[in-house]
Amino acid sequence: MKKIIFALSIFVFIGAGCAKTPVQTNEDTVQTSAPEVSFTTINSDGTTSEQSIVVGKDGKEVKNIERDDEGTPIIDVKLNAGNSVRTIDLKSGNFFFEPKIIKAKPGEKLRVDFRGNVGTHTFVIDEAKVNVPVKDGSGFEFVVPTTPGSYPFYCDIGNHRAMGMVGTLVVE
Repeated sequence: MKKIIFALSIFVFIGAGCAKTPVQTNEDTVQTSAPEVSFTTINSDGTTSEQSIVVGKDGKEVKNIERDDEGTPIIDVKLNAGNSVRTIDLKSGNFFFEPKIIKAKPGEKLRVDFRGNVGTHTFVIDEAKVNVPVKDGSGFEFVVPTTPGSYPFYCDIGNHRAMGMVGTLVVE
């Protein structure tokens, strides 16, 4: 039994590097061939049977997988999961932010780039602990709150907020 487990381990390590080229992509996900490991087991009655499993990136068996037209196993792999940053261009002027509504996913990383800004302003989102000066051509990154909801952003200089320099971060 130890020999079978050892042999299976070797197949897993060898097979893990043999994935085919991605067959379908979009912004976040690539669909790629998964390594399939075949092995022979010895049954209690002394007979043998051929088996195969599909091994995921974590080295564990992947169950309920799709197969392409040739029978090759296909799995979805998240690219840069948790590492990608989406950029929002934000314009500000006399008592306005544009856009007034920014939509994001819970826990998403956003980069706000200030473009075409006039005057002295700040960009504040209390719940995200964001309070930065607005300087044209500059930017900053932050993590969106993980709880869905609407979070106001505003300029905290003088009466700018009261004069309408507000917007909403919508987390959905």
